Amino acid sequence: QAKLRAAYVYDRLGLEAAWIHGPLLVQGEYLRFSASPAGKPDYTGDGYYVQGSWVLTGESRPYSKGAIGNVRPMNDFGAFEVALRYSSLDLNDGPVFGGKQSDWTVGANWYLGQHLKFQANYIWAKSTKRYGTPVNGDADVDPRVFELRAQIYF
Repeated sequence: QAKLRAAYVYDRLGLEAAWIHGPLLVQGEYLRFSASPAGKPDYTGDGYYVQGSWVLTGESRPYSKGAIGNVRPMNDFGAFEVALRYSSLDLNDGPVFGGKQSDWTVGANWYLGQHLKFQANYIWAKSTKRYGTPVNGDADVDPRVFELRAQIYF
């Protein structure tokens, strides 16, 4: 297997776009990575995501200096947001078997003030990883994940 730390040339290409219209956010990104290790085959991996969210209480996300900010609630009860995301990652190329994964995420956020957020996500993932000796084959791992998070941010 090729070792990336021995590479003498790295190339990265990324493209990101976002559109904000009132309470609606649509965002996506594509990233491609390649390495040319000395005396070994070249390696290329890539991935992308597309996501959208809607703030049910009407707030819009701020945008400044290339960064999209968190929702700032206009009401005492906070702001509610629902989101949907699809992502895909392919790290298999030539002798490198880094795996492939794609997943769907459905989420909900509750913003309480400017510094507190509660988040819930459900993720359907599909992934395949190739293993060498002694398995010599692909292993499919398709987890379903439910996660909760409380976040304090400044």
